[in-house]
Amino acid sequence: AGRCSIGLLWCCAVLMPAYALCAAVPLAPKLAVFEFELQDESASASPSGDDSAELAALNSATAEAKKTLAESGKYSLVDTGGAEGEAVKTRSLRNCDGCDAKIALRLGAEQSLVGVIVKVNQISYAVEIRIRDAATGKVLLVRRGVLLGGPTEWSSGVRSVIKREVLTSQ
Repeated sequence: AGRCSIGLLWCCAVLMPAYALCAAVPLAPKLAVFEFELQDESASASPSGDDSAELAALNSATAEAKKTLAESGKYSLVDTGGAEGEAVKTRSLRNCDGCDAKIALRLGAEQSLVGVIVKVNQISYAVEIRIRDAATGKVLLVRRGVLLGGPTEWSSGVRSVIKREVLTSQ
């Protein structure tokens, strides 16, 4: 009986501080990262917005954002593949007055991220990243950055803005 008590005391002495440390570390918020969107403000803006190179670049920017956020460990990403709604389908969440938060909440996320590439002209772009609280719809973070170059540069620009502006502000 004495050896068992000593073993139990040893376990408590060693494991309890580790348990307390784990309990004190907050869990990474569950984040729904939606497909990046294009807002064309250039003089040559096409009403259809059907440029396949730009669509491929938006998909690549989305993938890079998800990868960078996941690798940071600051967020736990939620699959947005099952997201429904016209604004999701048409990549117009930026214009739906916070509907992304409600969609994210239905997906089990605590926060939503909407990324927008703003086309100023053929070589000048900006990126805006907005994160909302899924339960309240309140904007938690808005960060912007300038992107120079064409659509092939969007992924690296998004990665840079996330690392420099989003992850450092948490």
